[in-house]
Amino acid sequence: MASRICRGIEAMIKNLQQLRKEILQQRTEEQKLKNEIAKVTTVEFSHWAASVLDPKKHLYGFEGYLSLLQMLKTVLNTGMSPDDALDAVQTGWGEEKILEIWRRMSFSGTIGTAPDNEQVQLPAS
Repeated sequence: MASRICRGIEAMIKNLQQLRKEILQQRTEEQKLKNEIAKVTTVEFSHWAASVLDPKKHLYGFEGYLSLLQMLKTVLNTGMSPDDALDAVQTGWGEEKILEIWRRMSFSGTIGTAPDNEQVQLPAS
């Protein structure tokens, strides 16, 4: 009986160690992404964006949060303004769709209208 309890405790300790390792990796990835976002914007924007996207305020988990930070970094690297990029990653669209719409809007010179005069529907905030 005691050896079964010891094996159970050892298994729990291994699980906790693995969980701690995964959390550390996620936090390291978060910091890396925030630093990369700060390089193309500002440190203040990076912190603000992380706060806006904080998973405690939304229905997604930490991995979803990291995905949004990655997407934010990607769209910022295309030249999209920080505010537009932060709004865009919160639409639920993938980065390809966001960039497609942004490029169409940029070429037309008119927000919301694509070059072929097709109306682009932006989601309600």
